[in-house]
Amino acid sequence: MAAYLAFLAAPASTQEFVDYTFALIPQRFHADGQYHFDQWWEAPGPLFGHSFLHLGWWHVGGNVLFLFGASRWPSLRLGAWRYLVVYFAAVLAGAVLYLALNWNDPNASAVGASGGVCGMLTAFFFSTRRTWREALADPQVRGPLGGLFLVNVVLMGAASAAGFFPIAWEAHLGGFIGGGVAYALLQPRPPEGDGLEPAQFEAFAVDLQRAKTCAAVAADRKYRKGARFFGGALVAQNALDAFSVDLVDVKAINAEIERKPARHALDAFLRRRWRRTGERAFHR
Repeated sequence: MAAYLAFLAAPASTQEFVDYTFALIPQRFHADGQYHFDQWWEAPGPLFGHSFLHLGWWHVGGNVLFLFGASRWPSLRLGAWRYLVVYFAAVLAGAVLYLALNWNDPNASAVGASGGVCGMLTAFFFSTRRTWREALADPQVRGPLGGLFLVNVVLMGAASAAGFFPIAWEAHLGGFIGGGVAYALLQPRPPEGDGLEPAQFEAFAVDLQRAKTCAAVAADRKYRKGARFFGGALVAQNALDAFSVDLVDVKAINAEIERKPARHALDAFLRRRWRRTGERAFHR
């Protein structure tokens, strides 16, 4: 979004230069083509830079919306750096497949982050299970993922071929594949023991009673407002200034949880699933 706003604020001459330099144009990759790169090191620019260019507000807005919705679980599972690697791996895979399937088209060009977004959608569904293999083996994952693939690749490809939408379905397909492969290679090792697993928090359906228990303990101890139970981790807003939790409170919460049917101890859950979040929430 920031890149698009900067592009709109730039002079027309700068916009033309950026479009030509970073748009994904197959003819520029031909060694004997009219528009080939002057230097070999210019080639990586379009492979990644095209993801920062968009055709209009509808284009950038749709991509940002889908990326925002699909990023929560993968970012929790992977962490910031591996998340970025998965995203740009999907962008690169989408670019390579687009170039390969449009190599001889003199009019082909593409911009947009759709390849990266499609890759993150694959990572999103993979992250709902302990491993990507378990995700693909589960019909509840395969169904929605297959539906998204049908819409974003098959239907979009048909619409593009019919002239309705200028959609680079090839980049979508490459992104789906590249994002899935990158996530499978970078996913963290599944935790051992009885900690709560991704299969048990579909749609972040962590036991609501657990959240109520934590809130009750906080209220009994007369803490200030601001506590929230998010993704299985008790997080304090404003860097714990609004809600201080010490180890005594953790033990009290665990003791209360153990009286409930859901017998996943909070500390074990945090230690195995979101260790860093747990440390920030309870030890800082």
